[in-house]
Amino acid sequence: MIENLARTTFVLAAPLFAAALLAGSPAAAQDQFDQALQGWELRLGLLDHDVGILPKRDYEDGLTINGELAFAPFTSWVGASIRPAVGASISTEWNTNFAYADLRGEVLWNRIFFSLGLGAAVHDSKLRTTRDTKDLGWRVLFHIPAEVGFQITPNNRISVYYEHLTNFGLDKDNAGLDNLGVRLSHKF
Repeated sequence: MIENLARTTFVLAAPLFAAALLAGSPAAAQDQFDQALQGWELRLGLLDHDVGILPKRDYEDGLTINGELAFAPFTSWVGASIRPAVGASISTEWNTNFAYADLRGEVLWNRIFFSLGLGAAVHDSKLRTTRDTKDLGWRVLFHIPAEVGFQITPNNRISVYYEHLTNFGLDKDNAGLDNLGVRLSHKF
């Protein structure tokens, strides 16, 4: 009986002990986590919802809270760092909300930066026009973000951010949606 208990304890404890030896110290784990996040950027903003720049008509009121995670650049093209980003824009008035994934080209000159991207967004709005709603046409739309800003410190930025949702006229309903506002960013 005692022999079976000892054998069971060893069988259960040996993998845990081996994992603890392989994992290293908590400081080493924190260093690995910090290294994995290096170059990532967390961006938060407050935007005016449906401002009607490209569609030239706004249907929805209120503000939008924007949150985004930009990953480390993985290549460059024509002097711009190319980086993927994922995020969401949530309406404070229960209007159109959406999540997106983009590729961005970003240029930094002195402490001024400019970014332009293209990606896809999934929204929760109605697809066809009623008197008071957007006519976005498709559930999945193109997401076009543009941003210009100032790098306050090497890790912190402030910017003016614009985003446009569209189906590029591939559907007869294409009201589009524009959000415009200010964002703060922190690079890890």
